[in-house]
Amino acid sequence: MRRNMGIWDRALRIVVATPVFWALGVMVGNGSVGSVVLYALAAIMLITGLTGYCPLYRLFGDRTTVGCAFCARAEREHAMR
Repeated sequence: MRRNMGIWDRALRIVVATPVFWALGVMVGNGSVGSVVLYALAAIMLITGLTGYCPLYRLFGDRTTVGCAFCARAEREHAMR
């Protein structure tokens, strides 16, 4: 699986989106349908942020690694292995 998310996109998902969705889930109330949906979104954001791969980006042909020097270097190193 090739990474299609840039470092800033990954950081925002892990540092901002995951805690926001988790906090909203707690505010809605544990056990409700809304909280389960928000917890699922938090888990998805955390997993995609940690792996660097977003299936929706692949589906729509988008990548946030374009123009990122760190990501370009990581891709070159991965290709050399």
